[in-house]
Amino acid sequence: MQYSYGFDDDLQQEWEWSEKFSGQADILAYANHVTDRFGLRPYIDFGTEVRAAHFDESQRLWHIETNMGERVAAKHFVMAGGCISTAQVPKFEGLDDYQGNTYHTGRWPHEKADFTGQRVAIIGTGSSAIQAIPVIAEQAAHLTVFQRQANFSIPSRNQSMTPEYAGAWRSGYADKRVEMRYAPNGVLRDLNNKSALEVSEAERLETYEARWKIGGSGFLASFNDIMTNKEANDTMAAFVRYKIRQTMKDPGSGSATPTSQRSHRPEPVSLMPGKSSRAMGHPVGGDSVRSITD
Repeated sequence: MQYSYGFDDDLQQEWEWSEKFSGQADILAYANHVTDRFGLRPYIDFGTEVRAAHFDESQRLWHIETNMGERVAAKHFVMAGGCISTAQVPKFEGLDDYQGNTYHTGRWPHEKADFTGQRVAIIGTGSSAIQAIPVIAEQAAHLTVFQRQANFSIPSRNQSMTPEYAGAWRSGYADKRVEMRYAPNGVLRDLNNKSALEVSEAERLETYEARWKIGGSGFLASFNDIMTNKEANDTMAAFVRYKIRQTMKDPGSGSATPTSQRSHRPEPVSLMPGKSSRAMGHPVGGDSVRSITD
């Protein structure tokens, strides 16, 4: 409801989201709906890259060149390619000669990838891999994960959309959009305006437990100095390590927990297998998945 277009209220009111954090299929359907509803397809050129752009001070115009040999003049030029729109494929020696199947979360195929009965290696534990690993592990005969350092991850508490949640947003979209403009990262969250260091240890742990049940950005907003004070940040990092250890079945896996002294922005993921399909359809990171065929 929050991460959607806000330029047309009818669009906000009519679109039905299936989940709080929608998967790739819903997001693609939404993008296609918006494109067709506002007649945008004739103005979109797919498979076209901007190779050069120069601003002419005398004409007050941008002159843009594409890989198709086109030259376009425009008064406004919005560069919104995104920082992760280009997949970073690792330059592993021998990768070009590898005979098995390889996948990159930044170039995930449109058709379903089936790892049933295969030996799979995942290189990297970025946000996409954290989401993909539980799902692939359910299919693969054997899964090996290679990582430089264990990563922090917290539950998103995703759920099916409810009439109450949708109605709360639809009834106050205008006010919420204004508030979002002045919120960090443009995302609304219920910030606890207390320092993690000004409360007792009992209150701090109680707050973390309550916010852990909320999940996502609600947990990061447990206290107002998590991202500005290292000592405060350390208290959250220690709590997350504690929660991660609770999920471990092998007591000897304690070394696999994150050791960084900083807890970073939590990704909207679920730690439960079967609930982590976001990266499978909507890749956002730069992790490599390799299917090893015997």
